[in-house]
Amino acid sequence: MKNIFRSYLYGYLNEYNNYKSFLDTPDNKSYKKFKVKKVSEYFKIPIGFIHIFSKIIQFLSIIEIPISLAIISYNFIKYTLILLCTQKIKIQHAKLMLGLNSNKITFDNMMKSVDLICENIIIIKTPNVSFKYSNYKTISIFSGLKFKDVTKAYVYAFKMVFFIKKKYHKRDFFFRSYSSFEYFVAYFFVTESDKTNEYYFHSLIDRYSCLFGGIEHKTYFIQHGIINDQLKMRKIGKADYAYFIDKKQKEICEKILFKNIPVAYYRKPINIDSTEKILKNGFKNILLICNLLFFDKEKDIIENLKDKKINLYVKPHPRDKNAHYENLQLNNKFILLETTDYIKADIVISYVSTLATEYENNGILVLRHSDNSFQYDFDQTFELNN
Repeated sequence: MKNIFRSYLYGYLNEYNNYKSFLDTPDNKSYKKFKVKKVSEYFKIPIGFIHIFSKIIQFLSIIEIPISLAIISYNFIKYTLILLCTQKIKIQHAKLMLGLNSNKITFDNMMKSVDLICENIIIIKTPNVSFKYSNYKTISIFSGLKFKDVTKAYVYAFKMVFFIKKKYHKRDFFFRSYSSFEYFVAYFFVTESDKTNEYYFHSLIDRYSCLFGGIEHKTYFIQHGIINDQLKMRKIGKADYAYFIDKKQKEICEKILFKNIPVAYYRKPINIDSTEKILKNGFKNILLICNLLFFDKEKDIIENLKDKKINLYVKPHPRDKNAHYENLQLNNKFILLETTDYIKADIVISYVSTLATEYENNGILVLRHSDNSFQYDFDQTFELNN
C-alpha cells in the first residue's frame, strides 16, 4: 500500500476507534446508529422525525459513491483553475503550518501557549478553508503544486472513494471520502516542499497527523486535545519536538502516538482566573465544559443541578452551536459562557478535555463524566452544596 493511502486510512481508523469508544451502553452498540444520532442532534432534528431522518441518511449512503465522485470532479475543475491563476513560490528555511480551519480564539491561545511569534509562521491555505488567519503570513497551497500533483490527487481520491466504501461499509457509512482529494493535494505540497522547511502541526490522531508523522522534514507537534491511554490506534510516526499539555499526556503520547521520543516541552497554561462573569452571591461556582457528543449526559447534569444552591456556568465547545444549550436555559438556570470566557471555578465537570486538564493542573477539582466513579463523586460532591 502506498504511503499516501496508508496515512489517510490510518487517520480514518484512529478516528473511528476514538468515536467508537463512546458506544458504552447496551442499547447503543451500532456505530451507524450512533452516527445518525449525533448528526440528528447537531441539526436539531425533532425526536419524532429521527426515524425518518435515519431512513434519509441510509438512502443517501447508498448513493454516496456517485455523490462523492461528483464532488471531487467539481473540485478537480475548481482546483485546476485556481492553480492556473496562482503564482508559483519556492519556499526554503521557513516555519510552515497547514491551515486546517481552526477556531480563531482556540488557535491563537494554542500558539501563545508555545511562544510562537505569528510573524515567524507561514500558514499554508488549503482549499475550502474559511478561517482567515489574519495575523499570519499566508500562501496558497497551489503556489507549490504542479498540474500533475492535482491530477494525481484526483486519481487517488477517485480510488479512495471506492476502496473505503468497499472495505468498511458494513460497520460505517457517510465516509465523506471526497475530502481525501484535499488531503492528497496537501500531501503532495508537504512531501515535495524543500527539506529545509520545518512544519508545525496540531492534528492529534487524524489523517493530517499521520501525514506529518511520516515526512522527512523537521517537525514540531503541538498537542491540542487529550489522548486516552486506552485508545486503540495506529502510531502516527515521528515528531522531532513536541509541546505537551502535561507530564501525564507526554507519557501517553510517547507510548501510543509516536514511534520515537520527541524532544519534550510543555505548553503554557491559559489564564483561567477571570471573575468578570462570576456571580457574587456566596454560592460555589460550577463550570460544565461541554461537547455536543455528550449532549444527553450534559443535559442530565444540568437538570440534576437546577435545584442546588450553586452557580452553574456552561461552556460549549468552540465548534458547537450555542442554540442547543440556549434551549436548555428555558427550563434551567445557568450562565452560558462565550469562547473567550475562562472563569475562576470552584469545581469543573467535563468530558475528557484539554480545558479540564488545564483546570486540574491549577489545583481545581475536576469531575469527568466518563469516569466509572463519576456518579458517586458527583452525588458526594453536591450533597455538600445543598
